[in-house]
Amino acid sequence: MSRFSKALIIALVGLGGFLGVRFSIGEKPRGRVFLPVEEKVPLGIVVSETISLTSPSTSSRAAGDESLTGYASPELTPQNDLVILSRALCNFLIINKQSSQYPLSANEEWSSALLGKRLGTEKWFSENSPALDAQQRLIDRWGSPLHFHALGARKWEIRSAGLDRKLFNDDDLLAEFF
Repeated sequence: MSRFSKALIIALVGLGGFLGVRFSIGEKPRGRVFLPVEEKVPLGIVVSETISLTSPSTSSRAAGDESLTGYASPELTPQNDLVILSRALCNFLIINKQSSQYPLSANEEWSSALLGKRLGTEKWFSENSPALDAQQRLIDRWGSPLHFHALGARKWEIRSAGLDRKLFNDDDLLAEFF
């Protein structure tokens, strides 16, 4: 899918949200009749391109997976992983406004929210995300669970144990986000 197509989809979803339209990908609409595209287009209008959205049942990707591009990549630094993850978490908090009403400090609380398993959250990461292990914990590039610490109102610290996989020593990596 081209960047233009992705941008167009994001713009349409944003416009729908602004107009009060709720998109439910993967669910069949109830109580509405949807006509094929050919029947909706007025006479004289030529449709040159159509975009089809895939439902979660046919795609294992979640909305926030794209924000993890480059996570744990050998071409990038380990500190970059924390920057990528903190940006993904900030975007998650923007999209899932209700999640900020519930405490998010432990790794399990974050991963549960990111997987859409907490009250008031939409699925942001897929289960096969590079930032999650088999137990669905957020991990660093070495496979160690990340440590989250709430610093105050809507401000957190992420800590990676680093190469030695031991927390709270000199090789730990840190990032703050809010």
